[in-house]
Amino acid sequence: MLPFKDKPLSEISGDDISYSLRRYYVDSFQQKLFAQISFPSRVLDIGGVRGVTRGEFRMPDDFRRVVLNIRRSHQTDLAADAALLPLVSKQFDVVLCAEVLEHVIAPPAVLHQTWRILKPGGRLIVTVPFLFRQHADPSDYGRYTEWYWRAHLERLGFENIQIEKQGLFFSVFVDMLRHWMANNLLNGGGFYRLRSWSFRKIYLVLRKYALRFDEQPVHQVQAFWGAYPGGFGIQAFKPEQR
Repeated sequence: MLPFKDKPLSEISGDDISYSLRRYYVDSFQQKLFAQISFPSRVLDIGGVRGVTRGEFRMPDDFRRVVLNIRRSHQTDLAADAALLPLVSKQFDVVLCAEVLEHVIAPPAVLHQTWRILKPGGRLIVTVPFLFRQHADPSDYGRYTEWYWRAHLERLGFENIQIEKQGLFFSVFVDMLRHWMANNLLNGGGFYRLRSWSFRKIYLVLRKYALRFDEQPVHQVQAFWGAYPGGFGIQAFKPEQR
């Protein structure tokens, strides 16, 4: 059961400003794609954490999910370097890398491993930030354009590569405002607390309109707004004959 199908952001997060627009786009992208995948597909979740999630998306239990993380403390099924996967080739139907590849030194090496372990016809699902704050987990190495990702996926042999922009100019701005508020306006009393309440209300209004703005097809194709993506949602397939 997908957790927030057809629900607006306000119903998912209420007035919780810790839930970013970036996370909303990541959750929505995963929800959309996993709704297209049949049970009981075998899924490798690279960088995942079993029993804990940063967002609202919950992968249905009907999938045969294997969780891999470099940290053993994260309730994983397997602890390993994603660039050196100790796994047999061609055994997974789906590989998920959600907000992971910015934390590895050599993303192409990880993509190569995903290609190797996917079955012919298998699906790769990736989300990566672009115009989003640095966040060490344990390190944050890079932000890359859609052309970078497409070039490396094509070089490996992936086909039907689909890359969508997740958030445009105003979503990026609103998330920057959210982060500033979270760090500067959530403590204190008296007038300081009143100011925090006022900014929170302003933020919630801006968040709603930023999403509406992003959803307009004319804005999605307009060069200026599209030049400031918050991140990318990527889907690619390994050919059936490989």
